[in-house]
Amino acid sequence: MRHLLYLVLFSAACGGAPSSRSISVASDQVSADNHKCGAYAIRTGARTKEGEPITLWMPCWDYTKDSSRYQVRADAATKSKLAQVERTQCIGLAPAALERSPFVQDNAIEEIVPHRGGATVRGANIVFKPIPGLTVSWMRRAIACHQARWRTLGQPATYLAGDPTLVEGAQVDVTAVDDHIVVRISSDTPVSAMTALQRANDLKAPQTAAR
Repeated sequence: MRHLLYLVLFSAACGGAPSSRSISVASDQVSADNHKCGAYAIRTGARTKEGEPITLWMPCWDYTKDSSRYQVRADAATKSKLAQVERTQCIGLAPAALERSPFVQDNAIEEIVPHRGGATVRGANIVFKPIPGLTVSWMRRAIACHQARWRTLGQPATYLAGDPTLVEGAQVDVTAVDDHIVVRISSDTPVSAMTALQRANDLKAPQTAAR
């Protein structure tokens, strides 16, 4: 798997589109056995083409981890301002997912690989270990939610200050390579690309200062 993963990331670094498998509704769900490790389901009311209810699964990881750079500190006025965007952009995410960046889980990250275009740094690839309940759609939803909240507040540097996806001008793509989730953050702006890469590298050893 590692050989395939590096091949995919190398292809992306050379300017090609990342190779990934498509994720169907069926393959994007996790079996009920994963309740044993802490994953839980949210009934959305949505249904598949066959009429079956769609269940959204949350990753099996510990949301109690404390890291101020990856937690949202919001007073009542800020929470009220965010409520409207959450109703459209954060559907199906648990309250704990709204309060923390998905990148707070450094133990769930397997490695950080620079994203390059030739010799130029374009950003970072963040490779997650196989985690029950962690899917492409969940990660996309969590990232989109926090990006929408961040923009609603005017893109403050204090909002999830260590999150590498909250960089002005950065583009984010989430794919699956075998059983790994890969988040690629890219930017054509050198400063933004380096900021995203530095924040990604800091995920394994978070610093105090925001970038």
